[in-house]
Amino acid sequence: LHDGRVLDVKQLLVEALRCDPNESDAYNNLGCELAVGEMVELHDGRVLDKKKLFVEALRCDPNDSYAYSNLGLLLIAGETIRLHDGFVLDQQQLFIHGIRADAGKENSLGLVGLAITLAPKETVPLDDGRTLDSVQLLQEALEYDDMGSDAAAVGIDHAAVIARFGEQQALAEADRADDVKAFAVEVLRRRLELDVGMELPDKIVIAKEATAVVSDDGSTETSSASKRQKLAEGTPADITAATAVGLVAPLIPQAHIHYDDKAEDRKLGEGPHGIMFRGTWLGKPVALKVLRMDDATDELRHEMEAEVAALSRLQHPNIATLYG
Repeated sequence: LHDGRVLDVKQLLVEALRCDPNESDAYNNLGCELAVGEMVELHDGRVLDKKKLFVEALRCDPNDSYAYSNLGLLLIAGETIRLHDGFVLDQQQLFIHGIRADAGKENSLGLVGLAITLAPKETVPLDDGRTLDSVQLLQEALEYDDMGSDAAAVGIDHAAVIARFGEQQALAEADRADDVKAFAVEVLRRRLELDVGMELPDKIVIAKEATAVVSDDGSTETSSASKRQKLAEGTPADITAATAVGLVAPLIPQAHIHYDDKAEDRKLGEGPHGIMFRGTWLGKPVALKVLRMDDATDELRHEMEAEVAALSRLQHPNIATLYG
């Protein structure tokens, strides 16, 4: 700056709040810049984390759609937060408030965030009187202007991120990378029934087992079951590349966790086929199921693979998230 100071983005936003302590966008943008657990000190002596910054943004502007959505992404199922106006909101209510505040339909994050909190076939009433399920919410989000024009662009491997960290954290990563549209397409694909197809606003026809891009000349490029089979018969490099763009599902559609990445704490219990431990993985508290592989039959292995495959497709507050 002209006074000789050299500032980064966070410091510039703190300066903006020194000039105007009621600037909603500055609170919101500063919250987006912080990592989870990181704190920032303002000129008035307050030390705030991400959640408190978004709450402050809503104090300054109770109709800040982005602050509602960003705050919703930080909460977990069952958690609530009190705002300055006295309202105590949970995760779904924050997303619903964000959708209501978005009169210009410029913030799709609220719709996508609300969609991933719903179980298949579960519906939620919106403030405008409509009752929508997750597929309908995602369809509507894909029509928003902030989604851009290229849903087929491959940026983040959203399927892999979802498999490793779950949909909520994957959405946060997609939002940071400005790649929410590709994330929404991937989640929509996962939500669809096998025999259902639909055409998205930008001419992408999507189904759970195939995605087709319709060109302006009417030609169609399709990733069908036969194409998946052909890729599956290719080299490991072919399969890796295909998986990155969502054409081939891995055998067990979850991340493979390296043995050294996890740490066992104490035994929780055991059964005829395995032992359950309390432990950590990438800093997260988790339950570790260790199979008695010496006694495992082919039938038991198949049952385990089927259980993992089923759990990997479920995202619900009442079901333990499978990380890998």
